[in-house]
Amino acid sequence: MYEQRGEIEIWIELFLNGPGNNPSMVPYLKRTKRFWGKLRVLPLAPMVRYCGPEEGMRFYEHEESWSKRVRGMIESLEKGWKPAPLIVHYDNGIRHISDGSHRLEALQKHGHTEYWAITFYDVENEWKDEL
Repeated sequence: MYEQRGEIEIWIELFLNGPGNNPSMVPYLKRTKRFWGKLRVLPLAPMVRYCGPEEGMRFYEHEESWSKRVRGMIESLEKGWKPAPLIVHYDNGIRHISDGSHRLEALQKHGHTEYWAITFYDVENEWKDEL
């Protein structure tokens, strides 16, 4: 509904401040002009996480808490849960997960190879692949 009205940024902000529980990302997204792509199904395999238990992650999370959250999401997926779309940042040909690293991991472990995502771009002409 928000996408159809050209208000995807409003949905993103509402989601991050609410059920997405990532309000610290809202100022980052508002810091400079972003160009939003369409909500669409994208392959999961080439996406890169910013968050996780691996050394060197921008947003490091201890293995125990990471695994607990991912396991909980996998259990929810098995009960029919439909996660929110992933929020993806396209940068130099790479799609980075800006919000949804836990969802990405759970979806992949559950056997999904693609899922709904909204991609944002820093440069206007980078989104031509979505036309």
